[in-house]
Amino acid sequence: MLSATEFNDDLTRRFTRWLRVLEYTSHTKRHYLTSIVSLCRFLDDIPATDVTHLDIRDFLASVARRGVKRATIWSTMCALRCFFDFLNMGGLIAWSPPRFVRLPPLKRRVPRVLTEKQMHLLSSAARDLHERTMIEVLYGTGARAGEVRSMRVEDVDLSARRIRVFGKCGYRYVLFPKGISGFLRRYIGKRRSGYLFVCRSFPKKLHLLIGA
Repeated sequence: MLSATEFNDDLTRRFTRWLRVLEYTSHTKRHYLTSIVSLCRFLDDIPATDVTHLDIRDFLASVARRGVKRATIWSTMCALRCFFDFLNMGGLIAWSPPRFVRLPPLKRRVPRVLTEKQMHLLSSAARDLHERTMIEVLYGTGARAGEVRSMRVEDVDLSARRIRVFGKCGYRYVLFPKGISGFLRRYIGKRRSGYLFVCRSFPKKLHLLIGA
């Protein structure tokens, strides 16, 4: 017979396979698994199928004691809901404990954006066409960093000025202004497939300008 720790480890492995089916982004999958592993360590000798909403509250309280932001607690709660919904749908539990725990609502803030002057400084620090195009696409499309990283050449539509990207909620299109078309056309060249941007790191000067 499996111990509680072994049982929870087995559930975590099964949950890992389920996350692949859901096709979440690598960042989301990594965060969800980290949260569930932390929960299992917190539970110690308690099987996940015996957890109550009181255990969930105690675990979230332990997360809050680390001094993390409220958004981190909320993202941990999302991971817990996904995990226990998975157990519920699998018939291992009759209810989902995290669904019976309420958290204070998050305050939505208007995101910060670069000014035209900051954008000009950032662009002028680019060392080559690769960096200049990446900066222009990031700023011009408003796409997430993960979406830009996964962009593919075959998904760039220069005529319609849009790029098909894969993000948190699946595939979507991001639009870009006419001024970026020239950069993309020169950067893509004769390529017809593959990732749009190769994996490269920004120079320190760019990081300093971004935080200016």
